[in-house]
Amino acid sequence: MGQRINALVKGQNVMKAMYGLGIYLAKSLVKQKRIVEIAELAAQKLKPKQF
Repeated sequence: MGQRINALVKGQNVMKAMYGLGIYLAKSLVKQKRIVEIAELAAQKLKPKQF
């Protein structure tokens, strides 16, 4: 029988990298949503007012 791989030890760096990637993506999505909100607000201000 071969030696078993200890996922906790071997996968620790992988988990750290995935965690960092998750944080990066979350921040990117928040920024992207905020940019869309600002663009929509600007578009509303540029619309001619209807009476």
